Amino acid sequence: MHVITGLEVGGAESMLSRLVRAMDPATSSHLVVSLTGEGPIGRELVTAGIEVRALGLRRGQVSLAPLFTMRRWLREWRPDVLETWMYHADLLGALVTLGRSAPPLIWNLRASHLDMRQYRPLSGVTRAWCARLSRRPALVIANSDAGVREHRALGYAPRRWAVVPNGIDVARYRPRPERRDAVRGALGLPSDAFVLGVVARYDPMKGHDVLAGALGLWLARWPGAHVLVAGAGIDWQAPEYSALKAAMPELASRVHLLGLRRDVADLWSACDVAGSPSHGEGFANAIAEAMACGVPVVATAVGDSAQIVGGEGVTVPPADPGAFAVALDRIASLAPADRQAVGLRARKRVAELFSLDVAAARYLDAYRSVAQV
Repeated sequence: MHVITGLEVGGAESMLSRLVRAMDPATSSHLVVSLTGEGPIGRELVTAGIEVRALGLRRGQVSLAPLFTMRRWLREWRPDVLETWMYHADLLGALVTLGRSAPPLIWNLRASHLDMRQYRPLSGVTRAWCARLSRRPALVIANSDAGVREHRALGYAPRRWAVVPNGIDVARYRPRPERRDAVRGALGLPSDAFVLGVVARYDPMKGHDVLAGALGLWLARWPGAHVLVAGAGIDWQAPEYSALKAAMPELASRVHLLGLRRDVADLWSACDVAGSPSHGEGFANAIAEAMACGVPVVATAVGDSAQIVGGEGVTVPPADPGAFAVALDRIASLAPADRQAVGLRARKRVAELFSLDVAAARYLDAYRSVAQV
């Protein structure tokens, strides 16, 4: 049984969906529980034949009712392992497994550095309680070495750690040169433009302030370049982009704010470089997905991003728009054949180290290591 805070579109939610759909039904079966609603990821799971249940809590709501519901569902479903994803679900998992008949508990940490001043006070309180209760789970999985370091510093002291990087579906995320012109045409992009792509929801952690600052510098130096920014909440009402448009209105026609997209693999086919300006990550899915599509990456060196990129892209210090813009210059200045070669090496790296098959096998080993069967 997996319990997660919600099933809206996000990195943790998408990884959970990919994982349970990739695992062999002959070796494991899965029930997914959302503390909030079913969401688009929940509907995706249901379509794939995975059972989904939703507790229906509102964001920020505090209630004891989920404890009783979850205990009833645990008695009904009798899972060999309970795995919780994200802090609120981790705290619920620690409480609901009190008692001798409870299944082994695994926590799944998805972040490294988070500036909790940017989030609701309840999130900080929840994380603090998780640190106090961190010996409750039989195993704590992090998706990055940076996540382990950060949580140790916060006081997490579990009985056992495991690092399992996210898994990328390299069959879905692959180079599609034949789609390049069609996708560009649909988006109104010139066929010969140099295009930067960024896929990141609107969230303080994701560094849209860094991106907007870098674009003001970089687009002025590359008059033929265009930018695609996709993610939930991305539009001209976002303060960073509103300010960019007000300061440099001439750039607005070259910055395309796409909002939430479900065709990210197609979007990457239109791009020459991918950007990740984040202030904090564990394992950045967008970086690995772009690399799997053969797109070189410019990323801030947060979380395990530098480990993902390796030498097949450029990493820069966080919170430095100027450095980010200069790194974009480096990729844009490459000859097309050289840029393509970097992209193909990037794909090879992801296929060897971060594929979905590799991740699914490591998760199954983790489940077996704690299951009382």
